[in-house]
Amino acid sequence: MKRIKILIPLNKSPYSNDLMTDQAKNICKSLSSKCDTHVVWVIFPSNVAHHLWNNEEKMKTGGKLEIINAKNFRNAVDLIKNVSPDIIILNGSIDFHNIECNLAGKFLKIPTVVLFFRNRKTANSINKKSVLKTRIRGMFYRYQSKDGKEVFDWLVPFYCNQYNYFFKTLCAINLGKIKSLKNILNHFQSIIFSYNPISTLLEGTLNFCVSDDWEKELLGAKFDKNSIVVAGDPYFEYDYNENIKNRVQNNNKNKIMLCTSALSNHSFCSKDEEMRFIIDVCNEILEYDENELIIKIHPSTENLYDFEEKVIPKLSKKIKIFQSENMLKVIKQNDIVISYSGSGAIRDGVISGKPVINLKFGIAEKWFQDVYVDDKLIFQCNKIEKIQEIIMQSKNIIFQKEDLEKFIQKYIGYSAGKSSEIYSNKILNEIKKWKK
Repeated sequence: MKRIKILIPLNKSPYSNDLMTDQAKNICKSLSSKCDTHVVWVIFPSNVAHHLWNNEEKMKTGGKLEIINAKNFRNAVDLIKNVSPDIIILNGSIDFHNIECNLAGKFLKIPTVVLFFRNRKTANSINKKSVLKTRIRGMFYRYQSKDGKEVFDWLVPFYCNQYNYFFKTLCAINLGKIKSLKNILNHFQSIIFSYNPISTLLEGTLNFCVSDDWEKELLGAKFDKNSIVVAGDPYFEYDYNENIKNRVQNNNKNKIMLCTSALSNHSFCSKDEEMRFIIDVCNEILEYDENELIIKIHPSTENLYDFEEKVIPKLSKKIKIFQSENMLKVIKQNDIVISYSGSGAIRDGVISGKPVINLKFGIAEKWFQDVYVDDKLIFQCNKIEKIQEIIMQSKNIIFQKEDLEKFIQKYIGYSAGKSSEIYSNKILNEIKKWKK
């Protein structure tokens, strides 16, 4: 097969080491090992991401990369016609750009691949009342600008523009104005009461999912069984057991990574509440000379300037903050991982063969505590005063292969480290069928 053109619409920078971007990039790398690839990354407007992007690292997809802006097109149909891709890869969240490009792709008879790789427990752990509160709070966004000023965004105009683009796309696929308005109302109702709903508007030609649990969810939403492929998470492309064999504990210092959970950026608490929580946790850890601490913040939804201006000056010792770096590489450089509220760092820490401590107090107590649960591999900390005691306990953990395999099967679903290979083969077969 000659060069294939891959369209990836996302509201995050392709240079970010974000979970979704890395999943898509790993699939593209696998594709590039089989044929020549041309990746067209479409930047869609985001309510939080644009001022956070870091373009220092080159994106590695294994082929040609082109970045375009969705604002330059009237609607998703116009965009896809202009690009003329062989395949469209989308995230399985009910965001505007995912639905628009999936529907437009189907209308233009271009195969779409939808990635359902999120931890489904995250969505199922929030009731309707809590979701509604977070959506209302999310109408306001506050962040620290580069010049140190507090910036407040009123996001109603942003969402009005998004629904306008959505409406134009629905009309462009000949849905008609009345049906288009009904779809918009249904979409609004879905997101206002559900954190991450599943909709047949997102059913792709192929639907990739991480586990059998996801497959059951998709079948329950009336997805075509023949379109579903279960092959694990392409974010993890290595032998997990090697991490246990190669684990080295620093006996002189406890090298600790605190990974934040960006609760305030998703409107689950205020920015000040989360900053205060992080400051208190850091100072408790830094009270002990045997501890060395770094902070890893989210690569796209958190603002480095917030931490440099609001957190670092209030700590008892100077520490480093990491943002754009690859999560797994940062974890590998440390001995212990501490996080809270269902952060992916909890899963990544376990799979990297590191002791993991989950914080269950303060703002962390209420949100996503049932996302990653394992009595043998994850230590629970219910009081801030207990952190040091649990740090010392966690150093003595002995990872058993059977326990790790159970964790992987439960939360990743596939342990052979060949997910990208399986998914890329499915994509190539689909393109061949489409081109016949």
